[in-house]
Amino acid sequence: MIKSNKAKNQIISLTKADGTVTTSAKQISSLFVDYYTNLLGKNSDCPRMENEMIATGPLVQEEQSLQLISPVLDEEIKTALFDIGDDKAPGPDGYTACFYKKSWTIVGADVCEAVQEFFRSRKILKQINHATIVLVPKSGNASKVEDFRPIACCNVIYKIISKILASRLSNILEDLIDPAQSAFIPNRSMIENIYLVQELLRKYHWKRISPRCIMKIDFRKAYDTINWVFLEDMLRVMGFPDIFCKLDNAMRYNCSLFHIHKWNIAWLFQGTARKLRGLRRNPEFKHHPKCADLNITHLAFADDLILFTRGDTTSVRLSMECLKNFGDYSGLSINKHKSNIFMAGINSEDMEEIKAITEFNMGTFLFRYLGIPIAAARLTVETIQPSNFPDIGPYQYMGRDKSVLRWTNNSFWDYTPAKQDSQMLRQLASIRDRIAILEGTDLLALNRLNQWAGTGKFNAEAAYEFFRPRGPKICWTKLVWHHSIMPKQAFILWLSMKERLLTKEKMIEQIEDTSCALCGDQIESVNHLFFHCSTTYQIWTEIRGWLGFSRALTTLKAAAKWIKKEARGTGAQAIAKKTGFAATVYFIWKARNAKIFEGTPIQTTSIIRDIKIQVYRGLYEKFPNLQHL
Repeated sequence: MIKSNKAKNQIISLTKADGTVTTSAKQISSLFVDYYTNLLGKNSDCPRMENEMIATGPLVQEEQSLQLISPVLDEEIKTALFDIGDDKAPGPDGYTACFYKKSWTIVGADVCEAVQEFFRSRKILKQINHATIVLVPKSGNASKVEDFRPIACCNVIYKIISKILASRLSNILEDLIDPAQSAFIPNRSMIENIYLVQELLRKYHWKRISPRCIMKIDFRKAYDTINWVFLEDMLRVMGFPDIFCKLDNAMRYNCSLFHIHKWNIAWLFQGTARKLRGLRRNPEFKHHPKCADLNITHLAFADDLILFTRGDTTSVRLSMECLKNFGDYSGLSINKHKSNIFMAGINSEDMEEIKAITEFNMGTFLFRYLGIPIAAARLTVETIQPSNFPDIGPYQYMGRDKSVLRWTNNSFWDYTPAKQDSQMLRQLASIRDRIAILEGTDLLALNRLNQWAGTGKFNAEAAYEFFRPRGPKICWTKLVWHHSIMPKQAFILWLSMKERLLTKEKMIEQIEDTSCALCGDQIESVNHLFFHCSTTYQIWTEIRGWLGFSRALTTLKAAAKWIKKEARGTGAQAIAKKTGFAATVYFIWKARNAKIFEGTPIQTTSIIRDIKIQVYRGLYEKFPNLQHL
C-alpha cells in the first residue's frame, strides 16, 4: 500500500517549454527548481508608490497600535498552538502540532521562549523559517510545471508566530479593509458579492439597454509576485507601528519560500481598492448605470476582482490605467488571457475599441463567479445541466432572480412586479395585494400582519418561527457528544436518552419474555435497566462512590441534567464524571447483550473494572501527570 501510494505520487514525466517531454528525474527536478527560483526568488524592480495615494483611507489608531505590539504571553502562545489542527502536515523538521500538544508539559516552556524571543529580537532562525513545497496537481492530466499548485508545509513554531500575528490583526481588519472586499473579515459574506453581480448582469442580453461594462479580472500568480517593498510602504503609511512592520518583515526575508500570509494579501488588495477609489473623483469616469447611486466601482473577494464602468472607452481606459499603474508599484500583473469583459448596449465600433484597450476575451454566459453559475437571465435546469458545475459545494443555487438593489431604498409595499421578475416574487406581490384589498389599505394590512408577531412587529424571523416553531430545548446534547467521550459510547448514550434502545419493553409485541435480562424481576425498560435493576444498582453504587456523585440517580435525563451542572469545566474531575457516566451506560448495555445473545454470566466486578479502565485511559491522554482522582 505504501509503495503503491509512493509510486502514484511521483511525477514521472513533464512537458518542457519547447513541447518536448522528459522522463529524467534530474531534469524534472531542475525544471521545478528553475521555475520557482524565477517566480519566488527574484528581486523586485518596481518603483516606490506615493504615500499620498496609500494614505487616502482609514489608518491604524494609537490604541490599536498598542494592542499589536503588546507583550506575547504564554497563554497566547498555547492558544495559538492548540488552534492548529492535529492533522496538519509537518514542516521540514518533521514535528506536527499534535506532538507539541501531547508533550506540552515537557516542551511548553521552550516553545514559549522561542516564540517570545522572536517578538523581542524581531529575528527568526532560518531553520524555523524554512518550509517544504509540496506539489499538488491542479487536474488529473497535469503535464507542465504550471499545472501543479505549490503547498507550503511550515514548521509549527512558524505557524504559532503566524497565528499570533493574524489573531492580533483580526481585531482591526474590519476598520481598515475596504467595504468592497468581502474576504478576510468574519462578518462579511461572499454571497453578497454573488447576489450583486447577478443583479448587475441581468438584462445584458437585451438589445436596447444603456451602455455598460463589467470586467472580471484575473491576476497572474497574485500570491507569488507580490512586491514586498510595496507591502512595507502600505503597512507604514497606514499607521502600523515600526516594531510590527519589522516583525512582519522577519517572517518573510531569508525565507526559502516567501510564505504568503493572508493579511499580506489583504493589504495588497487594500492598495488596489484605494487606487480604484480615486476613480470616483475623476470627472471623466462614468459609473455603471446601476452603480452610480451606490458609488460602486468594484467588488473583491481576496484576489477575485470585478470592475464596473459605463460602456464608454474613456471610463474603461481610466480603469485599465488605474490597474496598470497599481501593478507597476505592487508587482501584480493582469492575466489577459483569463480575464473577461461583459458589455451590453454598446455599438460595434466602441465595442471593438474597448476590446483593444483591455485585450480581454469577450465573456460568455453561463460563467462561474466564486463557484456559483451566473447568467444574464433566470437560470433553468436546461442551462445548468450541460455545464455540470461540480464545485458549487454547500451553496445550492436556486436559479431565481435576486432583486437585491430593487429594495435597497424602497419598501416591499411599493414594489411593482415586472414581467421579467421571477414567479416567486410575483406570487409574493399577489398575496400582498390580496391582503391589502381585504384590509382596505396597505397600513391596515401591515397592522394585521404585525398582530401575528409576538413583538408586535412583523419580520421574516417572526414568520419563520410561526410556520416552523422551535422544539423544546435539549439540555443534554453537549454532555452526550462531549469530545472526551468515545464515539461508540456517545452513540449508545444518545440512543438511551432518546429512548431508542431496543429494550424488551420496546419489543413487547415480538417476544414473550419481557423480564429484565440482568435481574429477571420487572419489565426491561431503559430506566429499569440502568437504574432500578438490582444488578446495575450495585454497579452504580460503586461508580458513584468512586467518582464522587453526591446523589442517587433515578432516570437517565435527570442524571444527565445533574451531571451537566456538577461536571462543569475541563478539569480531571469533570472529565471523569462525564466519561464515567457514558462508560457505565455503555458497559451495562454491552453486558446485557452478551448475556442475551451469548449466554455470558453477569459479573459486576468485571463491569466495574472495565468502566474504571476506560475512565483512566481517557484521563491519562489529557492529564499525563495525573496521580489520582
